[in-house]
Amino acid sequence: MSQVKNIKYAGIIYPFVDRVFRLLEIVTPLGLLRYIAIRRLRRKWFVLYSQLAVDVYVCLWLALEASMLLYPFISVVIPRIFAYIFAWRMIDMVQAWFNVTVRPASNISSSRRLFILVLLNYVEITMIFSIMIFSFQTNFMPHPYYMFDAFFSSLTILLPVVNPVVTPISLVGLAIYYGEILISLIFFLVIIQRALALLRVKD
Repeated sequence: MSQVKNIKYAGIIYPFVDRVFRLLEIVTPLGLLRYIAIRRLRRKWFVLYSQLAVDVYVCLWLALEASMLLYPFISVVIPRIFAYIFAWRMIDMVQAWFNVTVRPASNISSSRRLFILVLLNYVEITMIFSIMIFSFQTNFMPHPYYMFDAFFSSLTILLPVVNPVVTPISLVGLAIYYGEILISLIFFLVIIQRALALLRVKD
């Protein structure tokens, strides 16, 4: 008689998605930082896993993105380099919120803290796509010649009640345009989830 009690009927979809996000966790900025600090350097820097370290990590990204928005760039060369770096950061955010949303058992953060973090991530998305729109401005009509124009364009894409001021005119423009809609929708759903969790805590 076969020992069926040791067989796990987990299906194939969730294990596949879980494996993909576990692989993404290795190549994200925070994942690489943890790997280098703990495995390669043999330093038991458990602070890299602490809430304080994550807060500092998020604030550093916010500061870097804000500095890119405020600096009066004339050329798109430097912003385009950072646009690729910030795209890497978005993978970091999506992977982290997959862990929080789909693997809640491993999460020890409070609902209030998670709600604030996801709001900050939403702000990051707006700024990151602003930099992308400015960096690849020739893929949009009209061209956002200033970073402020790109930021306003990013906001109009995020807000469904406002007509977007830019129109993609190439495949790159379409990827950025609908990529922002997709990523912002994912995080908007996470915000709703975190808000409901916060309300349940208050009840």
